[in-house]
Amino acid sequence: MMAGDIMSGDVITVEPKVTVKEGSQKMRTYGIGTLVVVEGDYPVGIISERDITYRVVARDLHPSIYVEDVMTTELITVDTITPVERIIGTMVKHNFRRLPVLEKGKLTIV
Repeated sequence: MMAGDIMSGDVITVEPKVTVKEGSQKMRTYGIGTLVVVEGDYPVGIISERDITYRVVARDLHPSIYVEDVMTTELITVDTITPVERIIGTMVKHNFRRLPVLEKGKLTIV
């Protein structure tokens, strides 16, 4: 089984200069826990509910801080033809709960 067989629907993105508050509201609107941060069509990071909890709330930072200031920049991606076993290994190794999947330049979250 490959990533393309198990990936979820369309990914929701934000730009780096969006505030954490705006990003959180977008997560709430779409009922999701992760946003891929993009500059143009290029992914530059990812922000999750966990990032917001650990890097904003736990540090008592204001939600007007930009996503780029607290996002995870170690963005590891896989392709739609990456075997699921390799994806699982990568997620366990890096303690990731979600992983962007690239398919012809379009992102999807696994």
